[in-house]
Amino acid sequence: MKVEAGHWTREMIDNSVIDVVERYDVSQYGLVFEKQAIAFHLQHAVVLYGEDLIRQWQTQLSTYPEELAVAMVQKHLKFRPFDGQRILTERLEIPMLYENKCAIVQRLLNILFGLNRIYHHTCDHMLMSLPT
Repeated sequence: MKVEAGHWTREMIDNSVIDVVERYDVSQYGLVFEKQAIAFHLQHAVVLYGEDLIRQWQTQLSTYPEELAVAMVQKHLKFRPFDGQRILTERLEIPMLYENKCAIVQRLLNILFGLNRIYHHTCDHMLMSLPT
């Protein structure tokens, strides 16, 4: 079983929630949508302490904003020309071909997160305990 611990200030969580639900933030660092991952984990948290505060955040996150869905889809609709796949195949550039295919799959998944109105996440569960 994988267990991870994270430490964030209340202000940082407040700002992340506002960025996602009011500013429709679709920023990412590499493959990680950090603010959306926080939103997802807050929605699915097992609350150990500070239930009132976490329930407040969960209420803010309960409706996935339409504008966030649009921003996620628009950001990831930029695909490279598909004829490049044929050229890479003909040249037997297998690593680059796989890299391009993985990038296409990642873009499609990101689009699906927006279309299905699911905050983008990186792992399944998180325990939340915050001081009140």
